[in-house]
Amino acid sequence: MGAAYASFMDTYVGSLSPGKYADFVVLSHDHVIESDAQSVLATYIGGLLVHNTSMVPSMKSSIKQGAKEALYWKAMVLRCVLGAIALAAAAQVCIYRPGNPVPITLQSLAVLALSVVLGSHLGMGAVLLYLLGGACGLPIFAGGSSGHHILLTEKSSGYLWGFLLAAWLAGHASGKDIMGLFWLSAASLTVLAVGGMRLAVIIGWRTAWQVGVAPFLLEALFKALLVKFGQVVYCYICGTSSQ
Repeated sequence: MGAAYASFMDTYVGSLSPGKYADFVVLSHDHVIESDAQSVLATYIGGLLVHNTSMVPSMKSSIKQGAKEALYWKAMVLRCVLGAIALAAAAQVCIYRPGNPVPITLQSLAVLALSVVLGSHLGMGAVLLYLLGGACGLPIFAGGSSGHHILLTEKSSGYLWGFLLAAWLAGHASGKDIMGLFWLSAASLTVLAVGGMRLAVIIGWRTAWQVGVAPFLLEALFKALLVKFGQVVYCYICGTSSQ
């Protein structure tokens, strides 16, 4: 009681009395007679059980499980962030052909490669993070451009949106399976299809085909073949048949 009285807390603590906080521990033995053999069985603070020897194993298991889940999600987010950074770097390789509003970049190649490595969901997550970053003002679109208007009004906006669907398709490509080349080719051509449709709304179907689709067909198939070749080589080196 002395310490509680000195700190003006004797109304609430200092003794086990009705109306006061119940702060106490439960010991296994009489601490006066068997002080060396005793252990704490339970701890109460404010009348609430905060520690019990029977709940320790389950608590430890829950803590470990929570830590594993937190680590897993951190790893997933980190992969998406690194993927978005890779896309931003690939976008800076930007070449415009004379009279063509659609630039040549390495973005579609990066989307295919990232989705093969990360899978469909994380690949789409990386693309979405990249698009959000550019729309919010980060200079990560082609040629260092940025702004939400690029995703809404620019002639090349359709190609950027096509990256999302391409990432989902490319993520289905498996290691040495020849069907993987089909998925990669479909993903690469999907970018042209979505981009061409958006371009057609602005400049017409015929012109869109001539400047936004036809000049890039062979390039799109070559990118798919290049990613597939790299994937097969990696699988043979690592001795695995899955992505």
